[in-house]
Amino acid sequence: MTSGLAVGQTFADAREGLRCWAQLAFVNLTVGEREHLQKR
Repeated sequence: MTSGLAVGQTFADAREGLRCWAQLAFVNLTVGEREHLQKR
């Protein structure tokens, strides 16, 4: 049984997870760039 609320909650969770993943990837990228620049 899937209610509209459950579907909305799933989308909210997915969006939140995607946002967290994007933030993590962005931080890793920024840190990697900084280390790369320091090495040169």
